[in-house]
Amino acid sequence: MYKVTFKAHMRSFWKQLVSSVILSILIAFVLYIVNQGIEEMNIFFTLVVKLLIFMILMLSYIQITKEFDVLSRIKAFLNRSV
Repeated sequence: MYKVTFKAHMRSFWKQLVSSVILSILIAFVLYIVNQGIEEMNIFFTLVVKLLIFMILMLSYIQITKEFDVLSRIKAFLNRSV
């Protein structure tokens, strides 16, 4: 019983670890490229642009990998607010 439980937890651990590493590499690569393009602009503007790109990448990755259903949460929040 212990071996089955331990293997299930390790598999889940590795899946989450690899997913986090892939997301980190993707975000770092995209933000590095964006930084090269907007380096000479206002620092506040670059911060806002990088934040928006980060949020879009993170939420898209989470939605695509089906780790969390972001779209249904947003729809439920908008329906509740109206």
